[in-house]
Amino acid sequence: MHGREAVRPLIVVKTLPVHPSPIERLNSRVAVNTYWLTCTERCAFRRTIFRNHGGFFSPFVKRRCARFATRRRAREGKTWGDWPGWWCTRDMRSMCARLVAVLHVCAASTCSRTLRDACELCQAASGPNCKQQYSWSWTASLKENDKHTYLTGVEAVRGIDALNAPRVETVVRWNQSNWPGIAKELAPGIVRAASEEDKKLLCSLWQKEHSYQAWTVLLGCPGREAEEYERPCSNIGAVVRIPCASIDLTGDSTIMGGIFDSTRWFRVGQYMHPPHVCDARRAVQMDEVGIAMSVYPTAMGHFVPEQLPKVLLLHSTLPAEVPIIVGDGPVVRRFLEPLVAMGVAKPDRFLYMPFKYDGTIVQAKSVYTVLNSHFSNAASGDEMYRITRATYSPNGSVPVAQRTTIVLVDRGVGAARSLTNNAEVRAVLEAAAARYAPGSNKEGNAGHHFHVVNWRPHPTDLRLDIETFRHAAMIVAPHGAGLSNLIFASEGTPVIEICYKDNSGMTCPSMYGAMAANLHMPYWVILGEGGYGSPMRADLVQLSKAAKGALATIVALHRGHGKGAGGAGRGRLSSVAESGAAEADGDGEQAASLIRRMRNACGRPRRAPRAHGNA
Repeated sequence: MHGREAVRPLIVVKTLPVHPSPIERLNSRVAVNTYWLTCTERCAFRRTIFRNHGGFFSPFVKRRCARFATRRRAREGKTWGDWPGWWCTRDMRSMCARLVAVLHVCAASTCSRTLRDACELCQAASGPNCKQQYSWSWTASLKENDKHTYLTGVEAVRGIDALNAPRVETVVRWNQSNWPGIAKELAPGIVRAASEEDKKLLCSLWQKEHSYQAWTVLLGCPGREAEEYERPCSNIGAVVRIPCASIDLTGDSTIMGGIFDSTRWFRVGQYMHPPHVCDARRAVQMDEVGIAMSVYPTAMGHFVPEQLPKVLLLHSTLPAEVPIIVGDGPVVRRFLEPLVAMGVAKPDRFLYMPFKYDGTIVQAKSVYTVLNSHFSNAASGDEMYRITRATYSPNGSVPVAQRTTIVLVDRGVGAARSLTNNAEVRAVLEAAAARYAPGSNKEGNAGHHFHVVNWRPHPTDLRLDIETFRHAAMIVAPHGAGLSNLIFASEGTPVIEICYKDNSGMTCPSMYGAMAANLHMPYWVILGEGGYGSPMRADLVQLSKAAKGALATIVALHRGHGKGAGGAGRGRLSSVAESGAAEADGDGEQAASLIRRMRNACGRPRRAPRAHGNA
């Protein structure tokens, strides 16, 4: 492996909208000064170039540069002071040597042709504007959707197909279970309503929702099947290395991160837009880099459930010297910087990339990314979420007996999806907890000191939030970013999500239900009156039933039970038809059995031999 500095960005250069390489321009005596580095940029990179690339300063290169520059100056009748950006050194020979070093670094390998070749292919097929298109409809089939996303003239490598593509190396590959197979076969009912009647209500309310990722699929509503289904342990995850590749960071920050080489672009998921191969104005040169970016890369509701597991998988897989590109924003830093403080990652592990819309392209000899065979959904599978949880909790889950906090996520007053009856919700949860308090009349009760806390994120210290959720006995939250903290909760912690009932705008997303299934956490979804952008009032009857079943689950796990009516967890989780104690206890026993059943992992990721020279 090269030294640490070799894998950091070497130079940033301004490139032209036309694509002869720098060395070809030098050889053909095209004006070198069209590839300007400003005085500030040149001086800023001078020390790095001399330190890391002194070998490029051969006597032959110096003599050639001096002769070329002298002829050029004589032909145009100009002095160095007349050339914009170059006057900061009066020593022609020294300046030209530095310039050739910069150009030589840019073209030191065939990787420098990636951008040029891809653009030429696209322009040859569609004209100078390089036609590209992205389109996705949640109501269309996968096959139909594939027809409407393309980069003209450049081959699209779709999802997991990259494992068999030429010049793509598999670094690590494994099988795991993903939420459709978990919810239908491995643990049917792990995501559920408070009762059978409530389930019918939810199935009716969300019946028009698409089936790529939907509550109707997670809940097992009659006649609803996942558009893309894989049986338990059939989902494939992988980390791959793509040699001589580029990363598109040129345009809209919500759709950045596309990977391409000279002839192909890698459509790792449905969310990936075709790269802007002809829009580059700046290039960041690197040896090796990892990336696993998707839409809205700095938003809480997308970064945590969709990208963070992939980023941490790259972290656990790649050598420590390989930087991993992430978007630069408060949410991203909030979740990654504590890993540095905890000693889990080195300070330069994560390369925070600001999105400046300045035509930046990252070019690298090796680009690493994450693949998943579930093409339509950014959720990553249970093994990847296990790695995420373990990264933040290296000592493992908190023992069940030490989980005593009922966490009620508080979205404030008057905010979108805040609870107008928050005090009543808390009272319902306290009543459910009192049933298990020491001295209660509950038969066989050993005494559990559950207490309710209203939780809001700590403004500066994520580690305090991690510990709160690790010690949670139950989590209750309105739909929103607070549910992203499920990744910190211990195994088997039950969750209740309060979804809004109003479907006139966006239907309540099921992303956190799918996330919980992959985290092996029993999940109840109930309703509240309100909409996505308004406060809402939780249904207290549904909440009471769900809370009793959720607490019964954690108590059953504490007792070591979990062989309820399904027989060692083989049956579907029964619904709590009434709010009585027997129904809640049976519900908890069966939920506990499902959690134990899911502990049998499909197989841990295994590294493949690395054939490239940087191993």
